[in-house]
This record gives sequence, C-alpha cells and structure tokens, in this order.
Amino acid sequence: GLRSSLLTTMDVQYQEIYHYDAQVAVADNLLDSEREAIDDFFREDADITAALPCGLTSVTAESDTYSTTAYLQAVDPEALGDFVTLRTMDGGEAITVPDDGAVIDQKLSELLDIGPGDTFTVDGESRAEIRVAAVTEHYLGHFIYLSPAYYEEIFGEDYKDTAFLLTLTSSDQALCDAVFSDLMALQGVQSATRMETTRDTYLSSMERIDFVVVIVILSAAALAMVVLYNLSNCLLYTSPSPR
Repeated sequence: GLRSSLLTTMDVQYQEIYHYDAQVAVADNLLDSEREAIDDFFREDADITAALPCGLTSVTAESDTYSTTAYLQAVDPEALGDFVTLRTMDGGEAITVPDDGAVIDQKLSELLDIGPGDTFTVDGESRAEIRVAAVTEHYLGHFIYLSPAYYEEIFGEDYKDTAFLLTLTSSDQALCDAVFSDLMALQGVQSATRMETTRDTYLSSMERIDFVVVIVILSAAALAMVVLYNLSNCLLYTSPSPR
C-alpha cells in the first residue's frame, strides 16, 4: 500500500499537475543582449513549442511553528495554466494566482500550520511577509506561486526572469539532449533539466522501498512462525493427559 500510494502520487505530479518537458535556469544578471538571444532561440527552434519565463528562487518559508525550504516562483498567472495545473485537493477546483497573495502547496500549508488568509515569512536574498490566497495539490517539494506584481509589492524590487519552463515536441531523451546542447552554448544559460529525468531519479530512489517491503514481509513471516511454534508447544504441554 505504501509503495502503490507513492507511485500514484508520482503519476499525478508528472502527468496531471506538470505539463512541461524541461526547465532552464539563466543567470540573475542576464544582459539584454543575452536575453534577446535566448528569446530568439525559443522562437526559432522547431522542437520548442512554448516557453514560459518565471522568477524561480529557493527560500526559507517560516511561520511561528515551523520553517522549511521552498521554491518561490513568480510567474504570469494567465500563462501558468498551460504549464502547471493548480487545483484544490478536495474537488479539484481550478486555482488562479491572484495579484494580492500567493498559492502554496498542501504539505507546506500543513507544516507551517497556515491556510488562506494567513501570512508567513520567506527569507532568501531578502525577507518578506506573504499572504496565502489558496492551497494547491502538490506532491514533490514545496512551492510558492505568486504574480510578478505581487512579488514587486512585497519585496520592493523589480521582478527578474531567472528560469524558463519549456514544452517540446517530444520528451525523448535524444531530442532533449540536442536542444539542451544548443541552449547551453548561449551566454547566460546556466542549466537545463529534463523533467522525465527528474521523475526517473525520484522513481529510482523509491525502488529502495521494494527492499524495505521485502524485509517487512520476511520479518512478519518469521514472527508468525515463532508465535505459532510457541503456541503449539504451549498447547502440547498444557493439554490434560488422557485417563
């Protein structure tokens, strides 16, 4: 049951929630000429069907009860739906990122003990207080989704693109490698990640669960044999002798 539930959540995350094939990280201090070259590449490469710029950074999310690492993602709310599905855990109702709050994942909501209307603090290159607008279904990592306008409001600084989400004509390894090879040759591009590879990494780590399941089954079988053996001996030596 444990193994099946974990594998099921992986399928939901990468088939129903994530709808993009790759993620590209760029330098924070990207020059205008470098940004233009990257945008031109996205438009001209026939294997890239869509690209969504976003501000992606790692922060510490804090509340009065807990703190943990999370990814803060500032992105155009109207375009996000083509790449990531935000929906409620109960009922699967669609969620839109507003301009006056953030959408956080369910587990982060539970850890920080916060919900819609509450506020929490994020600490990264600078600190800011964020209002929770909604809680979304999510299974891997912790994410905080907010609009560029809200980002600028709470941090008091200009929003900058630091990553791109890409959809490709295929998630095939060879095609992704070819696209990534050309991308990495551009100035300002720092890394490119294939989502299928990330998923395979998680699945590989989950294969250890099979080993744990086998150990638990063997241990339970051994325990059952010992208990039955002891019960048999007890019944044998305590049963009344025939007259």
